[in-house]
Amino acid sequence: MDIMSEVDVAPRVAVVGAGPSGCFTAQQLRKQWPEVEVTAFDRLPTPFGLLRYGVAPDHQGTKNVIRQLSRVFDDRTRFVGNIELGRNLSIEDLRAAFDVVVLATGLSGDRRLGIPGDDLPGIVGSGRFTRCVNDHPAAGDLPTVGRRVVLVGGGNVAMDIIRLLSKQPDEFTGSDLHPDTLGRLRSEGPRRIDVVVRSTPTDAKFDPVMMRELAHLASTEFRLADAGVLATAESSDPRSAALAHVVERESPAAPATTVVFHFGSTPVEVIGTDRAEAVKVRTGVHTTTLACDTVITAIGFESAVNDDLDLTLYRDADPGEDFLAPGLYRTGWLHSSTGALPEMRARARALAARIRRDHAGHHPARPGLVAIPYEVIDRTVDFDGWMRIDEAEVASASPGRIRQKVREVDAMLALARTVPAESVC
Repeated sequence: MDIMSEVDVAPRVAVVGAGPSGCFTAQQLRKQWPEVEVTAFDRLPTPFGLLRYGVAPDHQGTKNVIRQLSRVFDDRTRFVGNIELGRNLSIEDLRAAFDVVVLATGLSGDRRLGIPGDDLPGIVGSGRFTRCVNDHPAAGDLPTVGRRVVLVGGGNVAMDIIRLLSKQPDEFTGSDLHPDTLGRLRSEGPRRIDVVVRSTPTDAKFDPVMMRELAHLASTEFRLADAGVLATAESSDPRSAALAHVVERESPAAPATTVVFHFGSTPVEVIGTDRAEAVKVRTGVHTTTLACDTVITAIGFESAVNDDLDLTLYRDADPGEDFLAPGLYRTGWLHSSTGALPEMRARARALAARIRRDHAGHHPARPGLVAIPYEVIDRTVDFDGWMRIDEAEVASASPGRIRQKVREVDAMLALARTVPAESVC
């Protein structure tokens, strides 16, 4: 008999973070070890994390992965929302209650530029910006960016920001962008966006498909600060070809926004007195000063400061290692601060296989969710509660939108805890 297939040896697993990495991990654990019991905790009353609050609101094709991940949750894979690690439960509490704990909390802090002036007001990280446009409950209102923006970064997140800042209102049809957020985006939208990218086009981090999508922005003009960056590129390079496709297309007669790419350029100082007013940029031996109303950084993420929980120990463990301690693992951006959805899936598949190898033949020693104190469980939202939030958001969608997100946690909790009429006797 294969001892790994016996029901009574399957562990009880807690996954902390119900974003895509956490959900992929739960999915792979159940696929590779059907008898395992998984509980996915999240600090918000809603699952799916980055898919809901990090993917741009006009990229509904990517957000549709939520439909697939919704099928993960059943009587052996539970969602437990509105529980914050470090405030409602500690890692030690979870390790005492579950045989295995997987940390999939992600990274919510924006990496700083690390140059003089990078602490001035008027500098907005891409994580904060994206959470604002996606109506994350903790993000607050979208900051006004003004007429001139300097965007630092050349990856896919930077492409998202260019698109969101440049689109006209009718181009958001079919998205889940809140009408109020659209109003703030367009009330004083940028006329010029200077995009500062350290690398050459060939070595940039953007996906060519994301760059080519910019060519669909009918009211936006694209330029290169140095046209020579394409002259030296290999003709077979897909990133350079995508960039050429965008900048060489016919420009609108009266562009609403002009985007200028500065490749091979490095920001060296943010200039300003009370707020950011300009960015000094070095390109080769030359230095240029780019005036701005706002600086947006899209250069990566790090652990956010949290007085209730310090994840530094887990973030700074051996690079590439998912094992932290017996029964304790990490995945997602806490494991590696890069990775698109396919990489997250692959990482989850490998982690599930490792957990099964590590725990094969070990009888469960811990009780799981039933060991969590009642006063903690009483505040939680289950998957049925999330479905009630989801139904209310879809029902309240304004014309041209697929949903209108509930922004306040208290309002989410009220919806989640509403007893369906058919359940009332």
